[in-house]
Amino acid sequence: LISLRQTTQALRSGSYEPAVGVPEGCLAFSRRLNEQEIFVALNFSAGEAEVPLPGAADDRPWRVLLSTRGEDREGLELCRAVRLSGHEGLLLISDHS
Repeated sequence: LISLRQTTQALRSGSYEPAVGVPEGCLAFSRRLNEQEIFVALNFSAGEAEVPLPGAADDRPWRVLLSTRGEDREGLELCRAVRLSGHEGLLLISDHS
């Protein structure tokens, strides 16, 4: 996580925007700088939760950068929403270029 923060400008100095439609027990927000957007989704509950992704209406693709669930999700491409396991944290990236 520290390495990602050091190498990803949007995480260091991008604008902050809280996500909408986030279920209870979760926190989600975007950090955006220029064409790069990072979406952070955190599930603080023990159960699964589905969090809508920004740009869901236009099927904007997001790629998993980091998951606390393990490397099985890293690099996975998602659209519309992400299903988080209990106590999972996830960082995704979208390039608006």
